[in-house]
Amino acid sequence: MKILSTTVLNSFAIIFFSVFALTPLATAEEEASKDHWKPAKKIELTDAKKKMAERAEQDKLFLSQPTILAYKTALFLANGSFDTPTNGRVQSIEANFEGGEETFQSVTVTVEFMGYADDSLFGERFTLKLKANDKGNWEVVHAERAAYGRGDHK
Repeated sequence: MKILSTTVLNSFAIIFFSVFALTPLATAEEEASKDHWKPAKKIELTDAKKKMAERAEQDKLFLSQPTILAYKTALFLANGSFDTPTNGRVQSIEANFEGGEETFQSVTVTVEFMGYADDSLFGERFTLKLKANDKGNWEVVHAERAAYGRGDHK
């Protein structure tokens, strides 16, 4: 009887090993693909520009500082408000001004909100291009959004 039970256990162990151990596990690339930056999508700015114009009427400095304007625009694009903070625990902003020694006339600003408490969307990246007009005010002329995580939500 002891030999029979040992044979059964050995057979079970062989079957278990064959089915589970030899089944390929997900590769690191497959696992990483669940959480990665989705391709950036252009954002239609009609509503945002309308709200920016309204805000500029109330706050004369709203359009005068490009990095602040870009950050506020990213907040608006993320959650519909210039003033409501996003849920991202880690936020970063990077501005790359074009031009040399003369006055800067254009800038590309990247704003990231990372650390969302969401199991499928971990963060967002907004890339905004701004141009200065002849009055010294800045205007957002192009915006893109990329989502980080398994989901997109937009």
